[in-house]
Amino acid sequence: MRDEDLILGRRNKQGEGWTTNRFSNFNTLQPEGMCTLVRDGERIFFTLCHEQTSQGGCDLYAGCSSTVRSSKWNPCRTTSTNKAGEPTGHLVRRPAALLRQHSARGLGGSDIYQCTKQADGTWSEPKNLGDGVNTPQDEEGPFLSNDGRTLYFASTGHYSLGDQDIFMSYWDPLNARFTQAINLGPPVNGPHRELGFHLSSDGRLGYFASNRPGGKGGLDIYRFELSSKLAGREVTYLSGYVTDSLTGEPIVDQAIPLADGTVYHTNFAGRFFICAPSGENLPLSVTHPAFFPYERTFAVPVWDNRAP
Repeated sequence: MRDEDLILGRRNKQGEGWTTNRFSNFNTLQPEGMCTLVRDGERIFFTLCHEQTSQGGCDLYAGCSSTVRSSKWNPCRTTSTNKAGEPTGHLVRRPAALLRQHSARGLGGSDIYQCTKQADGTWSEPKNLGDGVNTPQDEEGPFLSNDGRTLYFASTGHYSLGDQDIFMSYWDPLNARFTQAINLGPPVNGPHRELGFHLSSDGRLGYFASNRPGGKGGLDIYRFELSSKLAGREVTYLSGYVTDSLTGEPIVDQAIPLADGTVYHTNFAGRFFICAPSGENLPLSVTHPAFFPYERTFAVPVWDNRAP
């Protein structure tokens, strides 16, 4: 294995050192990178470059865990959005199944696009996010906040403090687009290169890569506390199961509709996973031809998302 690989870091307690090893069976002799693990812990998206089966350059791949919370993963596949000449891509999943990637198809250099996962499981054609986010230079490494309303990304085209900086853009529901990008400023950005922004599940601890002085060489990973003014709306991760009340057998691929029109489905274990606004009520209903209908409204607690 050479070039870039997907690496897993672990530590037993906060403040202790990290141990690292290659992640699962995804690594090849070609570069892999820009990975995103979906919040439900069951899917991962990443980029694989120059594979013989590639549609050109680097393509986007997906992998799924074989069991919930398992270290075993199913074979990967390309996503249906790949085109010839695709550069390093990055996928980010939001509760409503939106995907974001960067590609050299738009305003110049690498742009950030949006795809929607459709009812049949395929992805829609990519849609450019427009000039509030994209420029004639390079935009890459998108990361969407838990509530789906704040987009963080790296750019060489917007006003920067030097080299490549990390920016943020808010979703404007009135105009159905992301607003003009805002530089995150110091201490995240400086006169050197910054990219690869990522937030912890609680939306407060941030990570990014930089080649600033004082590192080990090349791009190093740094962390920081994100101001509450720059964070997204608080959400709580909810996991539930749909089972036969008599046998305990899981009900697979059961639709779980929400009031806003979003529909979730249970997996092979009857599990569903929802990101819901904290401190609000969440009505759920389940209808199945072989069972009585089920309806209940759940009070969504405020949760720090640091513990199950």
